[in-house]
Amino acid sequence: MKIVYPWLIHATGWVLRNPKLFILVPILVIYILSYGVVHDLTVRPISSALSLGEEGPELGFGSTGEIYAKVKNGDFSLSRISLSAPASVVDFPHMRQIHTLQHNLEAHNDVYVLSPWHTWPKGSWQKQQYEASALRALNHRFKPELASLFFDELHKRNHLVTAAGKVNLYVVHQGDLPSLSVEKPLQVSFYETSKAQNAAKEFLRYFRYLQGESLPLSMLNRLAAFAQTILCIVFVFRVYFSICNQHKIRSNFGLICGWLVEVFLASAGSFSILASYKGFQEWSAMLGPVISYGMGTYVLAVMLFSSRTLFRTVNDLAGDNSMDGHDTLHRRLIRFYIGINNSVSNSTDSIYKLTRFVRKRCFVDKFSSNILPVPNSFVVLCLNLTGLFFAFGFFLGLLHIFFSGSEWHLLVDKYLVALEAMALALAIDHFLQQTFLVGIILIDLNRVELTDLLNKNPSFYDAEFVESMGEIDPISSFMLGLRGPLCRPTPGSFRHILGTHFLKLSPASSMRFWFGDVMSFFCWNFFCQIFTTILVLPYQLLSDPAHVVKLGYQASGKHSYNALFYLEVAVTILFIFAVSELTFTLTYSQRQRKEVDPTATLVASSHLEYNELAQNEQTKYFESITLDNGHNIDVIKIATNSKSSFLVSTDLDRKVLVWSPLSVVEKKTPMSISTTIDTIRGSLHPEFWPISMIEISDEGNYIVLVNNRHSVIKCFDRQSLSFIWEINLAAELGLTPKELKPMLAFFRKKTIAGFLARKLLMKKRNGSDGRRSSVSSTASSSTITGNFPPPPLRDDDLAVEDKVRDFEQSLNRDEFVMVFENGHMVTVNCTDRKIKHYYMFEDVYGKGLVSENLRVTTAKQLTTSRVSDRIICDLVNGDIIIASAVSNIWKFSKLKTSKAQFNNKQNAMIKAPGVPMSRTATSMDTEFSSIFKQNFTNSPNPYPTELPTPKRRFAAINHYTIFTIDFVGMVVRVRDLKAELLDIQTGIIIKTFFIGHFKPGSFRVIHSEPTHCKFCGCASVETMSLVYEDFYDPTLIVHTFLLENKKSRNNICLRVERDPREIRCLGFDAVVEKQYWYHNIEKWEATDMNVVMGIRRAGTKNSDEVEIRDEKASHNEEFSSLRRRRTRAPASPERPSINDVWQGFVVTVSNGQFLEYKIPFGEEEDEAEFACVRPNVIAKYGYKAVALAFGRKIKILYLGGGKLIESDLYYKGSSSSLQPNSQPGSDGAVNRNDLLFINKRRRMLERRKNRD
Repeated sequence: MKIVYPWLIHATGWVLRNPKLFILVPILVIYILSYGVVHDLTVRPISSALSLGEEGPELGFGSTGEIYAKVKNGDFSLSRISLSAPASVVDFPHMRQIHTLQHNLEAHNDVYVLSPWHTWPKGSWQKQQYEASALRALNHRFKPELASLFFDELHKRNHLVTAAGKVNLYVVHQGDLPSLSVEKPLQVSFYETSKAQNAAKEFLRYFRYLQGESLPLSMLNRLAAFAQTILCIVFVFRVYFSICNQHKIRSNFGLICGWLVEVFLASAGSFSILASYKGFQEWSAMLGPVISYGMGTYVLAVMLFSSRTLFRTVNDLAGDNSMDGHDTLHRRLIRFYIGINNSVSNSTDSIYKLTRFVRKRCFVDKFSSNILPVPNSFVVLCLNLTGLFFAFGFFLGLLHIFFSGSEWHLLVDKYLVALEAMALALAIDHFLQQTFLVGIILIDLNRVELTDLLNKNPSFYDAEFVESMGEIDPISSFMLGLRGPLCRPTPGSFRHILGTHFLKLSPASSMRFWFGDVMSFFCWNFFCQIFTTILVLPYQLLSDPAHVVKLGYQASGKHSYNALFYLEVAVTILFIFAVSELTFTLTYSQRQRKEVDPTATLVASSHLEYNELAQNEQTKYFESITLDNGHNIDVIKIATNSKSSFLVSTDLDRKVLVWSPLSVVEKKTPMSISTTIDTIRGSLHPEFWPISMIEISDEGNYIVLVNNRHSVIKCFDRQSLSFIWEINLAAELGLTPKELKPMLAFFRKKTIAGFLARKLLMKKRNGSDGRRSSVSSTASSSTITGNFPPPPLRDDDLAVEDKVRDFEQSLNRDEFVMVFENGHMVTVNCTDRKIKHYYMFEDVYGKGLVSENLRVTTAKQLTTSRVSDRIICDLVNGDIIIASAVSNIWKFSKLKTSKAQFNNKQNAMIKAPGVPMSRTATSMDTEFSSIFKQNFTNSPNPYPTELPTPKRRFAAINHYTIFTIDFVGMVVRVRDLKAELLDIQTGIIIKTFFIGHFKPGSFRVIHSEPTHCKFCGCASVETMSLVYEDFYDPTLIVHTFLLENKKSRNNICLRVERDPREIRCLGFDAVVEKQYWYHNIEKWEATDMNVVMGIRRAGTKNSDEVEIRDEKASHNEEFSSLRRRRTRAPASPERPSINDVWQGFVVTVSNGQFLEYKIPFGEEEDEAEFACVRPNVIAKYGYKAVALAFGRKIKILYLGGGKLIESDLYYKGSSSSLQPNSQPGSDGAVNRNDLLFINKRRRMLERRKNRD
């Protein structure tokens, strides 16, 4: 096993302990290195504004409008006169001599001189003022291009020109120039006339452009510069919104500011290094003869490619806080520098695939593990540089089509320098991202705010805590009016559309980046280059043999610095230290870091292995159990019981098999229970088919098959391995098969009288030992007097436990219950076949008063602790009938429903009840049938003979559905497009939810693990979700309701709307709704872990655009079907694997996180066989697994340990309990339910056993 470098562990630990030094030292090094460029771009404009305001004569070039008008219509020549002085040509005597020479030349006809001192104001000015004005114009007023054209041999001190050894005068004339008379010490060093055609005209056009006198060219240049500025600003906002929408960084604005500082210093440092290396006296000379748009283009290019590595750095370091478990911050930092990818959600982008390909094929992983760590951002940098070189080559090839000769060489030299500057800037930027930016992100991850301290959770990476880490985008929040309902814009308005667009911005994909952003950037540069070259540059002077005008020439000179310059640098560094110290004190301190359970650093000698770090890099697979060697044709039905480990499946061949997936032997050899109908008279007994329902008892001892066509039920006993009875319900009840349409079937345990059971149990135990243990007491009281079997006991005395179990089995009798659509109900004793028949409609409404159209739309079993078993029946007329098992006899009553009247916004005042609540009033409400009979008898006009059943004018949109919430005795009833949360005990409708049109049978209710309310002690949940599949599209829709109060009241109390005295807690009236939509879902099922598991087609994206493309593709296939018939069939491709076609997924409904998993297969399995068929049916297995049928095989998919059956009925997953169950282990169900009144005995037993 390879061990991680100890020096890397030590270095990253030092970084975590000293993030401020890790930020300041690299940025200060680059700042000092690039200070010359930074000074020219920041300090110099400020000093220029101050210097230009001083009094003095204004020296300049003057206007050239009159000269240019004459030159365009005449034949003029261009000459250059270079004058040099031993000291400086900016001294007043030399300037006066130059002005005199200029005046003498212009005295001749058609001679015009372009001189920096063409305007010589007259007045009582002193010599020092003239010299100061000339230096002021040379340093601040003249553009760098003009200074290079007219001056040479410059002497600079502290980046300011103090002397110039040479000045150039350009003379536009007709004919020959007269002789020059120059007094010493001035000397004429160059005097030549250009031999190029139209030299004067071309030069004046270029000169007027630099002076800003050419209005069209100046406007176009300003528009280009303005467009570049707008592009830079828009791109910065795009990067900002992309990072905000990832919700991985808390202070997005601070990160963007740090990134802009990093890009600016990297660009400036690149210019500074190249200027020193290539011998440029001025860094601006590297951009060529026109630098007005070159600097903006250069910075925009660096920003464009730097954002690519920025997104990768944020993604790899901030990571995806999924339920796979979390590394410590130190471990994550090591993974980042080694280059192990911890990205989950963005793994489908081509940049991630290409990065993995380069790391594996180019031996980068081996180099990183054996020689030097290589982060993923370095691979992205290499890919960016490669693409940049190819783009520059393509761009220069296009320019070669339009230009050739000297112009081509000038452009090639310019762009090669620009390419070197960009490459070096990206390298410096990468260095700062690995140090400076990593330090900022580390401080952001450790940053603590007041809300975090109030929300502090034992699980630091809880899903709710992670969700609150992302900063809310203030611009999008303002656009959409999320701060309050009164300021929200109307849907469809420009403000709403713009805010929605901001929320959808994300990092560009590789295809969009290269063919969208990069190509647009180079096309824009290509346009600007052609514009400046054709309209601005005097390209005919480039081939002038006399070299009168040197375009792109850099003025030579010397630089010197004094103590004032070094003092200025020291002051700026001190200012940076002060600002950084203040910023770090406000955003990061050791005291705050200790408040939030800081991540402990690893020790250098900890022998950390690469396999531990690369655990999340590996492809994620479900844990699975495959059931094969049973069916020969497709499976069409799967029946399970969450408390039993047995599974029953049927196929198209009418074969019924019983599986035991958790048993090694029975998993491979299923048992067939296919049978015939024996109760039908005749010589031939028909096959028991079709099978409408299959029910399994809790222990798996009994399996009942229901045949709706013949109204026959048949019970299979697993102990005797035979069918023990068969009942023809039509013959037994005297009803027709059409009247016996089953709506609900289930097994229950018949209750035994507690006094008799305890007496018999004491006698039996006293025979073995006279001492009654707490284990025995707990077992007897929890099972015999309860309504369902308890969780398995844990005790060292196995003999006593076996006796208790045998005696309980002799007392408990399984009972099979069926509810039919017409109101009939049947219970069958599984042991002696005794049948009891009930007719709930007559018991509730009275005999002879039942309408013929009255029927049960849906029925559900409700099992609540300490309460009798109940059946909730929803009728077609809107009534709800409750069937309760009292001493194994079913009693029926009608539930009177009412809307919540307590503690909601609509009813702020709590009214006192008019009549005291007593048992008499309660019994009157429940015994509705007797009251109805009495009122009917006393009625003076008892003409109606039956209860009217209201008929709907229109058909129901959604199928009537009831879903139970067992642990608290509530149900969710669906009526059309509304779902009502109903309390069965009081009949109060607590909350009404609005839902969409769903497919029949797809409605589920999922809630988090129930806990005690912090204020009243009643049951409460963190979240409650309504899950269903859209009726028209394979879209999974999740409505999650939760509280956004992050301080203390963060659970939904289920007592608020039912008790007028409770005013401290928050109930469903204070919840907020969050919707999550998932497209292209094939099969799915909800588990007790508060998650949804399922399968969908591989490669599909969760967007509406995919659906549109699929529709277009299918439309084209219809028209091309005839053409395909004539073509020869192509060679059959290789059979795809299951993961090429299907992809598993897990949705955590509490926060809407979507995680992708692959489906595993064994060595002996044919993976292509699973891929060639569609999943037929899916069913919940146990408390955290699903059984999925692929053709003739069944796969049980789950996460975590192999314990799939949990006898605790009220176990529900939450964000804290979900993590250990998704990790491999011997026992996945580590976290128990937090409701003490349910699990108190179990906890006491476990605590006592651990103590012994």
